[in-house]
Amino acid sequence: MILVRNSIHVAAHTGNEYAQQVQLRLPDGSRATVNNVYLPPYNSLRKRQLCQEVAKAAVHDILTATPATTYRIPCGDFNTRSGDKAPTVRELQLPRTCSDQRLCARANWMVQLCELSE
Repeated sequence: MILVRNSIHVAAHTGNEYAQQVQLRLPDGSRATVNNVYLPPYNSLRKRQLCQEVAKAAVHDILTATPATTYRIPCGDFNTRSGDKAPTVRELQLPRTCSDQRLCARANWMVQLCELSE
C-alpha cells in the first residue's frame, strides 16, 4: 500500500499483485512516480504453484510504465540477494551497505530493473 499526503495530487495510479505505481503531481508542477514492489521468495511462489517469470514480468510491466518525464522512486522488497551488485544511476555506482555476498538468480534482473528507473 502507498499512502499519499493530501497536499500532493495523485495524477495516476496502477498496479497488480506484485507492484503498484503512483504518479504524483508535486507542488512545483513536476511529477514523481513511486513504485512499490513485493516479489515473494522463489520457494513461496513455487509452493503456490506460481511461475517466477510471470511474477517478474508483472513487476517489470509496472516499473517500465513510468513516463520518462518524471522522477522515479523504486521501493519495496524484491527478495533478491544481490551480493556486491548494485545499480548504476546517472553514471554513479551506488555503494552497497550490506556485507551479504550471496547472489541469487534474480540479482542481475533486479539491478537492471533499478537502472531503468534512473
